[in-house]
Amino acid sequence: MQRLAVLLGAVVIGKAVAQGSLVLPFWDARGNQYSTETFGSQIRDKFPGAEPALMLVVTESTETPEFKEQLSNIADMGHQIEEIQLLIAVASVSPAPHDGYWLSEKAAKSLLPEGRSFKLFFIGGAGEVCSETVEPASASEIRLLTMSCTRRREASALFYTLGVRRA
Repeated sequence: MQRLAVLLGAVVIGKAVAQGSLVLPFWDARGNQYSTETFGSQIRDKFPGAEPALMLVVTESTETPEFKEQLSNIADMGHQIEEIQLLIAVASVSPAPHDGYWLSEKAAKSLLPEGRSFKLFFIGGAGEVCSETVEPASASEIRLLTMSCTRRREASALFYTLGVRRA
């Protein structure tokens, strides 16, 4: 609960909210290629009205305790993952099965900080990194961070529509 409060506080004051974007290819289990920069429009082409976010789970190995904890937290959410329109992609430095969405081992190596075995990114539909952490996120944190990412897109669209420039 303390970590959730820290994440909430960080999101509110903007310190844990990442800036910038990631431009990387990723694939689904069928081999269809997506891009972190354009996956939102790619998904909307298939499912009109969708506003997906992407949770990118980067790990040294699918056997690390952090990765296993993250999988458990995702499983705890069940169908809520679909309700919040969250895609989950795994990037593992070690060879791993390509179930679901996945990134290459090379991409995983480039994203994993030195001395760390785990990192999590929440990415908006246009590739913007909304937040990132080096610890697994609980189910409530996943919901919060996904909504934060979606709301950021909505705010950007509103600012654009109103002609307001953001600093």
